[in-house]
Amino acid sequence: MGLGALLVMWAVGGTAMAAPLPADRAMVPFAVSETGLRPAARIVLLGPPGAGKATQAARLAKSNGVPAISTGQLLRDAAAVVTMQGTEIKAILERGDVVPDDIVIALLKARLKQPDAADGWILHGFPRTLLQALALDHMLVQVKQAVSLVVSLQVPEKVMVERLVHRQVCRTCSRTYNTETNPPAKPGICDDDRGELIHRDEDDEKNATQRIEDQLRLNEEMKAYYGSRDMYLGVDGAQSIDSIQRAIESALQQRRG
Repeated sequence: MGLGALLVMWAVGGTAMAAPLPADRAMVPFAVSETGLRPAARIVLLGPPGAGKATQAARLAKSNGVPAISTGQLLRDAAAVVTMQGTEIKAILERGDVVPDDIVIALLKARLKQPDAADGWILHGFPRTLLQALALDHMLVQVKQAVSLVVSLQVPEKVMVERLVHRQVCRTCSRTYNTETNPPAKPGICDDDRGELIHRDEDDEKNATQRIEDQLRLNEEMKAYYGSRDMYLGVDGAQSIDSIQRAIESALQQRRG
């Protein structure tokens, strides 16, 4: 079933809008963990490439005892497995095409149902569009989960381009580094698993600039969508890494009461 069949939408003045969530899920002040031991921390991190999502996801995951989930990594992991789906995803990635949303949602749904995600998760890399945000909400209803907080990391475009130009990623564990501001202890080697650090072609200056500009336009739609549901938080992503984390943790704590 395609993604379009999963969503109920209508047009108002040319703008696509989502049908309301079911009454028991539309106004969740704070999601409860499946174990019932503590309030769940289910955070969505938004922002263009270079905004610092992966860095904050790793830190928030550690401090809250939940997994950091990257849809990009889910796709790479799936592509590495010799299955019909894995072969299809691998071919799409090798062509440089966009993986269909319904495939991403299926992978994400399976990941969120794993035991380590019962008390929450930190999601980055998805959603990137309003349609994906709607699909995410629909899927979360199916797995009886709800987003706690949506955080948009807001960084000047020039700063994001500089971050991407100097970004390196571990080939095996996907930890990110910046050769200027957050370098590894040994050049080219990941501190965590000794994996090789690579600079992705998509992070060169020309590609980075285009990707950032595209995502900034799309983020405005998601700001309106999540803001209308009182779960959106804009954070100055040009602050220090510690300051950004404190701002997010503070907002999360306030929602927990």
